[in-house]
Amino acid sequence: MIPGQHSTRYPRLFWQAFSLLFIVTATMGMGGCGNNNPAVSTAPSGGPPSGGSLSASLVQQAYLKASNTEAGDAFGIAVALDGDTLVVSATGEDSNATGVGGNQADNSAVDSGAVYVFTRTGGVWTQQAYLKASNTEASDGFGRGLALRGETLVVGAFSDDSNATGVGGNQADNSASESGAVYVFRRTAGVWAQENYVKASNTEAGDRFRLVALDGDTLVVGATSEDSNATGVGGNQADNSASASGAVYVFQ
Repeated sequence: MIPGQHSTRYPRLFWQAFSLLFIVTATMGMGGCGNNNPAVSTAPSGGPPSGGSLSASLVQQAYLKASNTEAGDAFGIAVALDGDTLVVSATGEDSNATGVGGNQADNSAVDSGAVYVFTRTGGVWTQQAYLKASNTEASDGFGRGLALRGETLVVGAFSDDSNATGVGGNQADNSASESGAVYVFRRTAGVWAQENYVKASNTEAGDRFRLVALDGDTLVVGATSEDSNATGVGGNQADNSASASGAVYVFQ
């Protein structure tokens, strides 16, 4: 894998638009902000999700930064909110740590990405966890997709290179460059742990399997650059004559 460079891998606009993350709340309380569909956050943060009940009068409740802030990390490029738990990703973070609570100071895995979990108690936000992939490598972009529902968090890494297929495959075979992967974490008694490593059933280089949505026991993953010419449901995954046509995979 060739490590990416901050100045070329992501458009400069991302650094300008998403380097800071602000949390706002209505003066009368959170109401329904973000809770009608708290599970889905697959793109850089924008306005509140549709269907919320934000007041026209808002005040800023908090200003949040990563626990290991560094230039080019893109903290805030994706966010997910469910109740009093907020998840923020930084796809340009460079730590070589793996799993939960690792060493944030070793920057030998450029653009590997990281995810930060914050919780709110009595109106005060604190960082609860620092999450990395179980197979952290340079340029993987861990955190480009996020979905949060209750105690379950799903994280997409658009440039994971493993050639594995399905759930729980071999993470060490990097023969499918930028195929993408999804990581499932679960929180038990306030402690996060990775539960699953998920890949497409037809993993191939460049597919970018990483956009996620979660509802109940159903996980949906999008691969925007998958090449199959299939149509509808359950078609032929092996005919790659429709370059970057994209595909969606449903897991339960």
